[in-house]
Amino acid sequence: MSLDTKEKPLGLTVYYEKQEGSAGQNLNASSYTIMEKNALVLFAMIKNLDEIKFAYRDSKSTGSLDTSKYSVIFSYKRRDIENTYGNTASMYDNLELLKNALYNNSSNNNFKKYSFYNLPEFTDEEVTSARAVVEKYFKALHDKNDKAILETIHKKRK
Repeated sequence: MSLDTKEKPLGLTVYYEKQEGSAGQNLNASSYTIMEKNALVLFAMIKNLDEIKFAYRDSKSTGSLDTSKYSVIFSYKRRDIENTYGNTASMYDNLELLKNALYNNSSNNNFKKYSFYNLPEFTDEEVTSARAVVEKYFKALHDKNDKAILETIHKKRK
């Protein structure tokens, strides 16, 4: 992850790489919905964030961030998410509102209004795996468990 805080709009980029043994990035309609919901959660939890980008690469990294290798980027702006789901600031103080937005608001085909580049395809297994990592990250963030947060960001080396 990286933060863009030097000037407004304030941004966050989440970097994903190909999982070992996977055939590549296989994004489908459910992938876009999941990314949109992840953006909703991030906007609800980080009040001063204006834009979120999810960046993907087709190859394994060497362990250091090389942004030039991330050829697919999905960008979400707070105003667009709030047009779909409502005021995210109120969701920070009332998690029930966030839960309702996540589970009751159908966002099928909303992905057409966001910026996408070089759309790859993900398998359902890859999407499920990525979702599990994101859920683990947000649980660790909620629990304020620094070690667990870092474990979701950095893959353990054997």
